Amino acid sequence: MTAKKQSSTIDIIEGKQLARHMTPPSLPAAWPNQLNAYPIAICQLDKNGRFEHINEHCQALLGWEEEGLLGQPLYKHLSPASPTPNQQDFLAHSQTAYTFQHKDERPVTCRLTLLPYQIKDALHYLAFLQPIVEFTSSPYLPAIPETTTHNHIHKQLVEQAGDVILLHAIDGNIQYANPATTLLLGYRAEEVLQLADTLVQLIHPEDRHITRKAHASVKNGQSGVHTFRFKHQEGHYIWLESRVSPLTDTHGKICGFHTFSRDVTTRKEAEEQMQLDLDRLEYLAQHDSLTGLPNRVLFQDRLKQAILQARREQKMVAMLCFDLDRFQRINDTLGRASGDSLLHAVASRLKQCIREGDTLTRPGGDEFAFILPGLNDPQEAVRIAQTLLNSLQKPFVISGHEVFLTASVGISIFPLDGDDLETLLIRAYNAMYQAKEQGKNTFHLYTSAMNVVAFERLAFENSLRRAIEREQLTLYFQPQVEIVESISFDYFSDKPYHATPATTQYKVVGAEALLRWQHPDLGLVSPGRFIPIAEASGLIVPMGEWVLREACKQAKKWQDQGLRDIHISVNLSPSQFQRPNLIEIVASALEESQLDPRYLELEITENIFMHDDEVTRQKMQMLCDMGISIAIDDFGTGYSSLLYLKRFPIQILKIDKSFIMNLSENPNDAAITKGIIAMAHSLDLNVVAEGVQARNQLNYLRSLQCDRIQGYIFSRPIPNDEFVELLKEESLTPHPVSTP
Repeated sequence: MTAKKQSSTIDIIEGKQLARHMTPPSLPAAWPNQLNAYPIAICQLDKNGRFEHINEHCQALLGWEEEGLLGQPLYKHLSPASPTPNQQDFLAHSQTAYTFQHKDERPVTCRLTLLPYQIKDALHYLAFLQPIVEFTSSPYLPAIPETTTHNHIHKQLVEQAGDVILLHAIDGNIQYANPATTLLLGYRAEEVLQLADTLVQLIHPEDRHITRKAHASVKNGQSGVHTFRFKHQEGHYIWLESRVSPLTDTHGKICGFHTFSRDVTTRKEAEEQMQLDLDRLEYLAQHDSLTGLPNRVLFQDRLKQAILQARREQKMVAMLCFDLDRFQRINDTLGRASGDSLLHAVASRLKQCIREGDTLTRPGGDEFAFILPGLNDPQEAVRIAQTLLNSLQKPFVISGHEVFLTASVGISIFPLDGDDLETLLIRAYNAMYQAKEQGKNTFHLYTSAMNVVAFERLAFENSLRRAIEREQLTLYFQPQVEIVESISFDYFSDKPYHATPATTQYKVVGAEALLRWQHPDLGLVSPGRFIPIAEASGLIVPMGEWVLREACKQAKKWQDQGLRDIHISVNLSPSQFQRPNLIEIVASALEESQLDPRYLELEITENIFMHDDEVTRQKMQMLCDMGISIAIDDFGTGYSSLLYLKRFPIQILKIDKSFIMNLSENPNDAAITKGIIAMAHSLDLNVVAEGVQARNQLNYLRSLQCDRIQGYIFSRPIPNDEFVELLKEESLTPHPVSTP
């Protein structure tokens, strides 16, 4: 007996979409589990067609567990009776019917659909396997009694089939509908026969052209498979996949056609979800998740397109690198969540400054980049750069705080400064660094001289990275001096209560450890030159830890040498303070050096108090519980608030030198200094005055009973051997200086 083969196919995605390669950043770790969520057989193949992931439906279809398939080519599992294609031919066809061999050696005929995509330039495939129903004789089907007629068999197959089977006259009128019509479509067979002219109204309006095309094709003798939406009797639409084939009379003339239709709603929904997932991966691969702006990948593609268009139109393209000034300090102070909110707000404000056709991107961090196509003159880019800088003048309100921002902008122009993407990028960055060197909050056009500056800066940063391991860093120390006044009485004098004139001593009671870099070629490098680079590159954290450890060791050495027991003061940057392992690092430095914690003072800035109040307070309390003193550096210049003096465990205030330098000329500075000292003493806090240089400054602070004096009037920061000599002196002599 020869049975006529009837089959249904799968149409996963339009051919145009199949050919489109995608560039997701990476597949999520849960991707294999995600494949299991789709109710169809799916597997992921590498570029050579080998199994990488196989969902549970695919394992069940082929009879193998995933471990037994991984690394094997899919086409090696074709049935021996099926023609075996080579690897190239197998992967070249987006949709093909193949007969695979089940693990128990029975054939499994499937419609295979391949969807290619890329992950970080590596080609992969998603393979969809849809079983094809075959009405054929098979050793796996029960034997059919010889007394059974073919017509009877066919009738049973049609009436018991799970697919909707309809017979149509040549004009489209329905002449027969099998019982599955009620099960799948909700209509009784007799109702379907009465639909006739109104049947097309049940097709979704957007899909009616599909059924019209199918009707026209079948009248010409062409079979086909079509997928469309059909209105269920309950009012909702379901997806049907229909195979339409012509019927001929005994003379071979087409007299009608039949359709085999199945409900593929679940599969279509799975396909749509799969496409949404893939589209989402594609979007994430090309956009910044925080701001929604194009990222570096999409930026580079658009810059290439802009250059090509500019070549055709004989126009210019400007590339702008836009970097927020001191953003890391804001991030360290307010916290990462507030920093992210600030970046989002900046992006929204910058969007309002660009023209239609311009591209604003965020390559990463605190950087933004602009592509300005279709320019006739570089001055057009200059005007836009100034507009961008002006847009930042209004403060941002983040987490209840007003935040003022500036930026540095570098500009390179195609074709004046380069004719390819890499050159324009490098030169725009060089111009941006030049803008920062000029004081920030400005823009700079690229010039050829910047190449030299850029290479020097890169070499300088690389040298700084190696400074610790090459033992080029050293500590200098600036003394902190206590004013000690004494009056002696002569009890044997003829005059009652006769006292000799008061004597004043200036004793070293502490020292601030200050980092210096002894470069083998450049000599002693100024902190003003390398500290900003250390902060920008993140090197400030390991350098700060080195300073802490070395300062503790040196203070202990002075004590072991029989010198005076003094406090050693070490600065903590906001980046250091916010690190979760700060307490462990400080404890390790004390244990390693065996320095008594009461001799260690840690200096922090006021901006730290703008961060998470409770976390900051707990961290400071833990340090104080260890016996360490906390000093507020540059008091009065940052986030000054009497509230934090009460809320946080603080022992020392350091008055910023900006108030000290004009004590005699500026009554306001004198009043502020007097108020700070009086307030600190009322709170039982010690006060250190920084930057003292003149005799009148010293005398004024002495009259206010300032606890410690630090400044050039006693000593500049000096190396250890010179500082040891200061410690040996009973009292220092003031040496006023006019300039630092």
